[in-house]
Amino acid sequence: MLKGLMPSALILSLTLTMSAPVAAQRQPIGVCTADRYGSLNLRTGPSRNYRVIRRIPNTSIVVIQDISKPKGKWFKVRYGRSLGWVHSDYLCFD
Repeated sequence: MLKGLMPSALILSLTLTMSAPVAAQRQPIGVCTADRYGSLNLRTGPSRNYRVIRRIPNTSIVVIQDISKPKGKWFKVRYGRSLGWVHSDYLCFD
């Protein structure tokens, strides 16, 4: 009886793990600017009206904090120790 329960428990465990929403997880994403030596502005809020915290060099990696909660085309990201907002036009979603 116990041998029959083990595969079922394993399948249930894998199903529950795999069905967790990927969108809610933190996602590492690359920065893509048109200029090879360009940079992306990390801002205090989700609009160009907010102050620039720092500039993120092209090809850097940022971590989207919650990909399921963008503000329009803006995502909250972490770059190093900085937390702020970037425009999605400059993120590489490959």
